[in-house]
Amino acid sequence: MRIRIISFLTLACLSAAQAPSALAQPSVTPPVVAREQLNAVLWSQQAVEYRALSLQTYRQASARLATVKAASLQTASVEQAQAGGFKSKKPGVVLDIDETVLDNGPANARGVMDGRGFDPKAFERWTLAAQATALPGVRAFVDKARALGLQLVFITNRECDKAAGYDNLGRAKVCPQKPATVQNLRAALGYKVADADVLMRHEVQDRDDSDKQARRAEVARRVRIAMLIGDDLNDFIRRADYDAQRHADKWGAQWFALPNATYGSWERGFASVAQKYVALQAWPDSGSAPEGGSAESRLRLLSWNMAWLADPAALQAANFWADCARLGFPNAKLAGHDELPFCDVYKRDGITTAAQYESKKLAALRARLLEMSSEPSVDVLAVQEVQNAAALAAVLPPAFEVRCFTTRPDPQNIGFAVRKGLNLPLTCDEVISLSREDDAEVGRPVRRGLALGVTVQGKTLSILNVHLKSSCPVGRLDSTSNRNCHTLQRQVAPLEAWIEQQAEQGRPFMIVGDWNRDLEAEVAGGFPARSDASDPAGPVNPAVVRNMWPEINDLQPATSAMELVRMDRSASAARACHDILDQMAYSITLKGLLAPGSLSQGTLPARFEKPAAAASDHCPLSTQLVF
Repeated sequence: MRIRIISFLTLACLSAAQAPSALAQPSVTPPVVAREQLNAVLWSQQAVEYRALSLQTYRQASARLATVKAASLQTASVEQAQAGGFKSKKPGVVLDIDETVLDNGPANARGVMDGRGFDPKAFERWTLAAQATALPGVRAFVDKARALGLQLVFITNRECDKAAGYDNLGRAKVCPQKPATVQNLRAALGYKVADADVLMRHEVQDRDDSDKQARRAEVARRVRIAMLIGDDLNDFIRRADYDAQRHADKWGAQWFALPNATYGSWERGFASVAQKYVALQAWPDSGSAPEGGSAESRLRLLSWNMAWLADPAALQAANFWADCARLGFPNAKLAGHDELPFCDVYKRDGITTAAQYESKKLAALRARLLEMSSEPSVDVLAVQEVQNAAALAAVLPPAFEVRCFTTRPDPQNIGFAVRKGLNLPLTCDEVISLSREDDAEVGRPVRRGLALGVTVQGKTLSILNVHLKSSCPVGRLDSTSNRNCHTLQRQVAPLEAWIEQQAEQGRPFMIVGDWNRDLEAEVAGGFPARSDASDPAGPVNPAVVRNMWPEINDLQPATSAMELVRMDRSASAARACHDILDQMAYSITLKGLLAPGSLSQGTLPARFEKPAAAASDHCPLSTQLVF
């Protein structure tokens, strides 16, 4: 420790002697958003290792220049490879600018000193000052590339003034950032960089691509892109199109990446610093528990019916939108596509195209999941009415991974996702019996169940995710006028069998999801379990089951006894979502493991979270288990 302190003081004194202004004190006490970048910015400015990585990358790229120049049948651009026709074009290298060619360390450091995150206005002032220096190795690389006759093109997300409008040729009327950037490149690289070889963002109307795909395609019309160099995945390929296995061979051959720990498109999936902490994959160090006992364990659970969430790629592949439109969006499925929703399910929300599906449903689900996944962090996400794992992955925050799904070819499957850093033993079991697939009394099979086993403090908790038969929310299950009640009635026996199995195995358990039934009304009304007044602890005869809750909660065995959570349904006010269908039940054995202070009047509390407009007609339902 002493050596580190001496070294730091020596560095501070030397820096003060060389550049007094460099040691200016922060203008404000840095908030978390700035403090989180301190090490990254300081590393890029002070670490020999960072400079070495830059030098190493450019030397390796230089060694490949002659090879990629000669390989006229190859291109580094996936867009150009798909378009073809590049063999006879002049070979070139496409480079990013910031943290690839030019070092913005002083601007990044200013943000940390001022206690703020990225500020577009502050970065514009830095751009116009044209004071950035070249990264180690880049000038020697540029000299060699030019000597070999390769065209150098720079694609940057430095922006022109979009708000000032465009001329009749579609070019930005106001863009002082462009000449300043060209001037800075010329000074740093030692040659006269051409204006046409620097492509800014917003420079051309309708070319607003932060992922750079459209600008790479523009360059590809005049140059064979032999090599790509950058510090962000979007400098090489659209992040959404990247396949780690398929594109692995390009790294170090045609693609060369510079290190950048300060910022990048990878962090767009995290809306706050808190969400970044959620994404950490930490080792469950038992030695970090307080002295005298184990650390308190918490498990936050979120359940959400996502209302016909289908895989956008599957919809597109089946020509869902065009074929359903041609048929007039009927209340029917496309022929041969039982795994997809009915044609009319999205139309009620004004969704009739793939673009509307993305903007109105997928984007809304993504945004709401991001908000709910951070403060406090969600550990387990139980979802209903989701086609498959790919559909859930299309909206899942990057801090989560799909764990398991029911497997029936159907648009309404159920699944679990977990936080990547959860680090608890997990198991999954599909409860096929709930779907009544082999029941001749049920005309069309319904949803299967899915049980997630989570081991906490040496005890395995079973969480059953359900989506029971709809359209029988209240009233008698033995109604002769409602066939939906008849189907729900026949799901009671397999549900009770699962409950009793957990109890007999000594497992604490929960049941969460869309019950499609007002269980609280059954409890409040004290309604009987059966129409023939027989003991619900006896064998189940589906025909006489009148109410679900007293039937499945028959206290046999005693460890099967359950309670309903204490619900806060205020988020469902003004018909914001269904207010009685989604519910959570938990066993008394689980309650015995919970910290008494975490209960509300002796009952586990849960609440509806605010819904996502147009994304689902159900509110997310959350609770936290504190062991």
